Amino acid sequence: MSRRITIHFPTNRDHAFYFRVYQWADDAIYPAVVSPGFGVIHDLDRVRETVRIDVTRHRQVRPILNLIRKTLPEHFPDCTPVIEGPA
Repeated sequence: MSRRITIHFPTNRDHAFYFRVYQWADDAIYPAVVSPGFGVIHDLDRVRETVRIDVTRHRQVRPILNLIRKTLPEHFPDCTPVIEGPA
């Protein structure tokens, strides 16, 4: 069973902002989710306003959500992305 976490970033930002989104997903999330086999980041190479993560190990949902909530303010102090995910 897969659980999806979706992070929505503001629209209509410049290329540099969306490059930061990609860097955040690649540097902070990929090693914690994809490398150990806990899930997948969809279309990582085309990430812009939305990052979708399917977590395949249900016990890892909370640690991944905690990591997301911890790293977002560090990488995006100029906006507040919206996180949607399993409860």
